[in-house]
Amino acid sequence: MEGKSFRLVQYRLPLHKKKFGIKEPKNSYKFRTKNIDLAIVPIVGTDITLRRVGFGKGMYDRFFEKQKKHINYTLFITRKLFISEHNITDSHDISADMIII
Repeated sequence: MEGKSFRLVQYRLPLHKKKFGIKEPKNSYKFRTKNIDLAIVPIVGTDITLRRVGFGKGMYDRFFEKQKKHINYTLFITRKLFISEHNITDSHDISADMIII
């Protein structure tokens, strides 16, 4: 996590706890990728449009806005699926190719 969005870093050990207690690899400023095969995205729920209802900060929306053309497949994950019967998302909210509960 960086600022109000994300930055890609190469996965490598050891992992270190960062600001929010999440274990992450050390920064790799020289890491660049042209394509992302699979983006795994946590969700709180979805609505009738199957767009992401998240945690309210828009970090994934900002990241996907810049990287969408490089992401081949998007997978939403959740512990329990909540679906609103109403359209509660915006057009800029991301959607997925598949949801896993």
